[in-house]
Amino acid sequence: MRISIMEIKELLSDLQRLILILLWCRERMPIKGKLWLQKELLMIVHAKPEVLGILDSEAYLSEPLIEKLDAELDNLKQLGLIIDQPEIKLTRKGEKLAELLVRESDDETVQLADEVKRWLGDLSEDKLLAIMYTAIPDLTKEFGEHKRVTKHRREIAIRLYQKGKVSLNRAAEIAGLPLEKFIHELKRLSVPMEINHDDL
Repeated sequence: MRISIMEIKELLSDLQRLILILLWCRERMPIKGKLWLQKELLMIVHAKPEVLGILDSEAYLSEPLIEKLDAELDNLKQLGLIIDQPEIKLTRKGEKLAELLVRESDDETVQLADEVKRWLGDLSEDKLLAIMYTAIPDLTKEFGEHKRVTKHRREIAIRLYQKGKVSLNRAAEIAGLPLEKFIHELKRLSVPMEINHDDL
């Protein structure tokens, strides 16, 4: 017996709804893989915990998100809503349902998902992790990839700044340097800079 899109919609968890909305954003651009999906979801939940019906993002960050995410993705695949090899993307059926969810969601959540996907979606793994660990320091306690990133943090920070992905202040944080020293490093490497009043 086939179940309708509306019936499937009623069965979805809050996390599954958020995954489908995120996949819909940026003109349904696929997400590179589970790591990117996981970090994009974490960034959204950190900014707006109530999107998953929780009050405090730290409670959610302490859960084994990778295991939970695998189960949710498997369910979405079984329902015929997504494909996850090699990238994660919506099927046609998934697009129809995601469009419904986007229309029913508040504009703030959809805009946040769109911005997070634009910001993180095209980054390399190391750059993605570097941004995450400065944006959500609590992640360093919960996930083990941090040590790998810290070895190359200055180089990563400079590349992120050059791509316009982070401000000068955020790049200095990622590099682990005081702002003045980071500016000196950029000058030494002849990296063009735009210094705003917010950066001083």
